[in-house]
Amino acid sequence: MTANKFYTPAFIGGRIQAVQLTVQNTTDKDITADYQNGIYYCYQGHDFELLSMENKTIPAGQTVSIMAQLYNVAVPSSDIVLMVNTAGLAGCVISALVFWGVE
Repeated sequence: MTANKFYTPAFIGGRIQAVQLTVQNTTDKDITADYQNGIYYCYQGHDFELLSMENKTIPAGQTVSIMAQLYNVAVPSSDIVLMVNTAGLAGCVISALVFWGVE
């Protein structure tokens, strides 16, 4: 899963308030997401799930958006690592959005 990890600048004093995944299935078959598919926040060698696509079916030729509003998420004090796990979603175009709030 480390191939899907990327560093992103943190907004010091802010926090992640919501995340969204948009998945476009470009194949001619329905695809069901695995429990590991989703967005993760990586901290001190551990991956913390922010959004799961568990058992979500993306119909052939369709686009599905999944969003989660987050509460009590750690406030980053430095740049962070985010991961979008797309394993098993071959043939899909995926975009991830992270919504930051600055306090």
